[in-house]
Amino acid sequence: MDSGNLAGHLIAIANACEIWQTAGYLADPRVGIADTLNLARQTLKQASTLSATFTVQLSVQLEAMDTQLKGEVMSPVCLATIASLTHSTLNLARTPLNEHSDPYSEDLLFWLQALHDSVAQHCHDRETHLNIEESALALRLQQLADTTRRLALGMDFAFLLDSERHLLSIGYSLDDNCLDTSCYDLLASEARLASLFAIAKGDIPTRHWFKLGRAATPVTFGSALISWSGSMFEYLMPSLVMRAPGGSLLEQTNRLVVKRQEAYAAQLSAPWGISESAYNARDREFTYQYSNFGVPGLGLKRGLSADLVIAPYATGLAAMVDPSGACRNFKRLAEMGALGRYGFYEALDFTRSRLPAGEKVVIVRSFMAHHQGMTIAAIANTLHHGQMRARFHREPMIQASELLLQERVPRNVAIAHPRAEEVKSNASQTINEAQTIRRASTAASGPPVTHLLSNGCYSVMLTATGGGYSRWRNVAISRWQPDATRDHLGSFIFLRDAKHPGVWTATGQTAAHPAGALDEHSHALFAEDYARYSHRHDDITSHMEVLVSGEDDSEVRHLSLTNSSRHARDITITSYLELVLTAPSADNAHPPLPKCLW
Repeated sequence: MDSGNLAGHLIAIANACEIWQTAGYLADPRVGIADTLNLARQTLKQASTLSATFTVQLSVQLEAMDTQLKGEVMSPVCLATIASLTHSTLNLARTPLNEHSDPYSEDLLFWLQALHDSVAQHCHDRETHLNIEESALALRLQQLADTTRRLALGMDFAFLLDSERHLLSIGYSLDDNCLDTSCYDLLASEARLASLFAIAKGDIPTRHWFKLGRAATPVTFGSALISWSGSMFEYLMPSLVMRAPGGSLLEQTNRLVVKRQEAYAAQLSAPWGISESAYNARDREFTYQYSNFGVPGLGLKRGLSADLVIAPYATGLAAMVDPSGACRNFKRLAEMGALGRYGFYEALDFTRSRLPAGEKVVIVRSFMAHHQGMTIAAIANTLHHGQMRARFHREPMIQASELLLQERVPRNVAIAHPRAEEVKSNASQTINEAQTIRRASTAASGPPVTHLLSNGCYSVMLTATGGGYSRWRNVAISRWQPDATRDHLGSFIFLRDAKHPGVWTATGQTAAHPAGALDEHSHALFAEDYARYSHRHDDITSHMEVLVSGEDDSEVRHLSLTNSSRHARDITITSYLELVLTAPSADNAHPPLPKCLW
């Protein structure tokens, strides 16, 4: 997905450089300078600690700049005058503002410096443009275009295609030397840009596009494609460079999804714009945690109604669909304190389980460059009539594949109601049920760390060192006697190298742990629906996953081995457990009996 996004934007850059060779790349700088000037003015109004005399002096200087910007023609003389004004204003303000330690004074100095740097850079660009011959400039732009296009076309997507499912895998695992078993299988996904680019490039066949899921869910005034998490990112991020032709399935989905996001937030009396983002939870290093959030009824993911996290960058993406609504929502977010020095903050968390006492919302005060960049690109598309999309679709191979995007809404379409029971639930009253993954060392030290997997009838208990038991209802499948000092009972898989002495287990229980061994090579991961043991013995790395089937009363233990040496290895695999097949109480009363029967 990320590679496809990078490739698509590289193609847009390549075509922009080629357009600039003939159309010119130096636009009228006054609009951008005026934006920075207005930010400085707004900050000056908020800086109440400054003296009245100093405030008037700065206002006069800023007003003089504004007068110059409103001239009919932006001549080099006019730009030089503005540069002189910004320089004198900065000299006037630097000492008094440095003497004030309040945030508004710091912000005012920041914007005055940014204003000066912006004007100085525009002056430099125009001086450079006059001193460089047209042919030399065109050559430099063409070199940039060739480099970016070569980087994009150098990406190979063919190896990521699952040959049986004709879908792109979410990635390639270097540890296992194989494709990830999960695939991007929905058209309403952030990966559709990668799919279109890979098809246009010829890396994967066109039929892959029609293998992407098109299940729809009814919303007001129509039906929209279902995504995994119902987030704005999945639906609208590809539209930064990829067109959704009017009347097409993708265009209708994007339009209805934005309306659904607005309606859902209105029900909760909150600003709208739900997408994957950071939220109000931190790790031991005080780093905000990150997850995907969406609107119930639009996504297949379970528990979407458990959280209400509003990401301002989602409003930026939606500006390409509903500019007026996005402006109103941005204004509301700013009134709630979501606007910081570098733009809007990452998110506003309304989830009750993460709110301090007496608070209605917590602002996640961080900035993610990726989200800020998407906001800028989306707003630029809105103001410049889809210029980034036009650059991407200028590429001949993309034009040859545009017909895929013209797909209309089918009359007979699979209708689904994903997690319909969550649509009517109130997110602000729901306790967060985010999945937690625990990591534990497989070395036997300290109290036992346990994990339980169950489908309601069949249960498996596991310890970090690989012990445990399996039970079906009130019948014990394997023997279990709790003993924290030994942990010797359970279902084990033993491995032995035919050419080297020694036996070890897939969980590392009987393997020797040398002093200073890195825990990253021997650990257990416990998630709500699986357990995964990773262990390294010399040059052999083993990964064993344990899960309980949700459809049948059974358990699955999947073992994979990776040989990191330069020679073939002959590994003997032996599974072992002590069968009981009776009630645990009966086995504890007379342990020898099952041994005699089995």
